[in-house]
Amino acid sequence: MNVFHLPFGVAISVPPGNPGAGAMNSELNEAIPQHHADAIESYLLALASAGVDLSDPRFGQALETAVESINNWVDAGRKAGLTY
Repeated sequence: MNVFHLPFGVAISVPPGNPGAGAMNSELNEAIPQHHADAIESYLLALASAGVDLSDPRFGQALETAVESINNWVDAGRKAGLTY
């Protein structure tokens, strides 16, 4: 079993030889709105299922940057009177 641990409590498990049976646990929805978390989680699971090695620290750094960018975008929208 390939298991990857990323920031925000993201843990992805993909069995060798059966990439479509991957599973994920995550706390991303505590850091960003749910619909954004769902999109990022789906993308990460798809990468792991395709055989991409998510243990490279750059994936964790990219995830942190994405969460920061989403929160900046959401904050700017709220200041403009939008709701999410």
